[in-house]
Amino acid sequence: MKFYDRDYNTFSGLMLERYFHRKAIESEKFTRIGRWWNRRGECEIDLIALDELSDLAIFYEIKRQKSEISIGVLKQKAETFLNATHKLKGYKIEYQGLCMENM
Repeated sequence: MKFYDRDYNTFSGLMLERYFHRKAIESEKFTRIGRWWNRRGECEIDLIALDELSDLAIFYEIKRQKSEISIGVLKQKAETFLNATHKLKGYKIEYQGLCMENM
């Protein structure tokens, strides 16, 4: 097995995340864009986009295949984020999945 066969899923997932981060920036709809993971690295949110002017936060799960996206899991991760950071009080919270079909 060649290294690119072994690491394709990881690499392509990272590139897909970068793609959607860039698209969010270029959309100019958000005032802040980032990602988050807890200190143990067990809980990762692929993309958090904020519109601080309208108090809107959108949490995104990014997967190569649509079938791999779980909004329920994303909501749990967002709850962990909100409890850990105590940020976004008063914000409207939305949850969305992005995959290769959304490119």
